[in-house]
Amino acid sequence: MWQCKIKYKYPNKISELSKQYQVTAHVFVLNKFVSKKYVAVQSLRILEGNPKNIEEYIDSVKKDKYLELDVEGNILYYLYQFSKAEIKTSPILDLSSDLFFIKPLIFQSDGFCYLELASIAKKSLQEFIGRIKKHGEVANLSIYQEKIKTAFMLYLVPELTDNQKEVIKKAYTYGYYDMNRKINIDQLSKIMKKGKSTTHDSLRRAESKVIPWVVKNLF
Repeated sequence: MWQCKIKYKYPNKISELSKQYQVTAHVFVLNKFVSKKYVAVQSLRILEGNPKNIEEYIDSVKKDKYLELDVEGNILYYLYQFSKAEIKTSPILDLSSDLFFIKPLIFQSDGFCYLELASIAKKSLQEFIGRIKKHGEVANLSIYQEKIKTAFMLYLVPELTDNQKEVIKKAYTYGYYDMNRKINIDQLSKIMKKGKSTTHDSLRRAESKVIPWVVKNLF
């Protein structure tokens, strides 16, 4: 299977929001509905960043004209309509039938969108790259051939509470899971500004959901 990784900057609302609010958006394209004049895209967007920035980001999104929008915490489910003119400038929409994303699109605060997609035919990837170059900047590009080892499985991800998400993310960020552990539970609880027993309990509950999921789905 031919695969490619692309770092791409092009005019779009998601990149503008990510840059403005310093929030990373992970976009999962769920479905696409095509008519003669429009394309409606059904997507899920998971936001990562400072909670206050995420709140302001979502407030801004709510002002836009979505056909459907549902917000739950840092997750946005939406249906958005694009005109035919917009279709050719967007990598989300400008896909031939033999191309597919192997990871969610990642819109970073640097203004770039990070794409990973695959196809049986190398030519299809090359043609796709040629099309998007006309409408934006391709900063990094790699095309290679190998078996697909992973693909995103959003519907299988375990549900964590906001507190569980925060503690396991900070544990990872500050080196709790490094080979040479950089912090212990006492230090993590200070970072969380919560008691040691509360932090330890929240972390263990998060791990009890995440670890079985990883073992079940990746091994």
